[in-house]
Parts: sequence; structure tokens; C-alpha cells
Amino acid sequence: MGMSDTLQVTKGKDTVRSYRAVKDKSEPKSEQVLCQNRYFCPTCASYLWAHSEEWPEWIYPYASAIDTELP
Repeated sequence: MGMSDTLQVTKGKDTVRSYRAVKDKSEPKSEQVLCQNRYFCPTCASYLWAHSEEWPEWIYPYASAIDTELP
């Protein structure tokens, strides 16, 4: 988990895509709750990070997508 304002996409920012999963598809469409936005590479389908509007200051990067030293 990290601060949203620290995310820097250095290559391919214009190709990154997002997806919002439904928590429970057995619920009627009008009552379905969406999960956070999940960002991925459309070419190789690598999961990059997740971000929730519920907690806009936080970002949840997938470990293999981090290419800088961690604190």
C-alpha cells in the first residue's frame, strides 16, 4: 500500500486499462456493489495496481510492478 500521489507510470501510461469487479454477481444488477478499480496491462494482462474511490489517498500496487527501492 502506498500514497496515491506517489504513483509514477514511466512507460505505457496511455495503454493501461482498468476494470471494476462485482463483489457478488448473484445480487440483482441494481444492488451489485463494485470493487476498487484494478489497473492492468492490456497486452500481457499483468495486474499493476488497484485504487479505490472510497480511500482516494491510497494505492495498492502489485509487488512485481514496483521498480523503485522500498523504504
